[in-house]
Amino acid sequence: MTKFIQLHALTVYAPSNLNRDDTGRPKTAKFGGAERLRISSQALKRAIRTSANFRDRLAGNLGERTTRVGDWLRDEFVKSGFDLAKATAVAKTLSAVVGTLDTSKPEPTVQNKELFFMAPGEKFALAEMVSQISKDPNLRQNSRVMPAKSTLKMRILKRMR
Repeated sequence: MTKFIQLHALTVYAPSNLNRDDTGRPKTAKFGGAERLRISSQALKRAIRTSANFRDRLAGNLGERTTRVGDWLRDEFVKSGFDLAKATAVAKTLSAVVGTLDTSKPEPTVQNKELFFMAPGEKFALAEMVSQISKDPNLRQNSRVMPAKSTLKMRILKRMR
């Protein structure tokens, strides 16, 4: 027969209401014979992720969860010399590769419906790809020429490995 020890720990938190149910009331659980406030692991992880200490210690190594990949790409193309309309069109094509475009946003906003996680290495790879695409003379001169979505998807996946 195997023996094991099961530990239960109570952690004290500052007097705040970190975790609420759908009616806005604090979530509770019966523990140690008493009704106690409950905090989910999701709420704890978010509190850690948004803390200044976490950001300071991991500066330069933190990824970013965003729906605004397209806006970032558009801005990178504008920096490389594209006009806003062309940069927006190319950014929409690229953003459609990593998620579903949110068409409810007005031009020139390019956002996805889903969150996209972009690690520092992936952001660098995408910036390199923007640089390579922006050097393409056909894309620069002819407003109707656009890289094929399948080609872009292969480039993105290849860079992110």
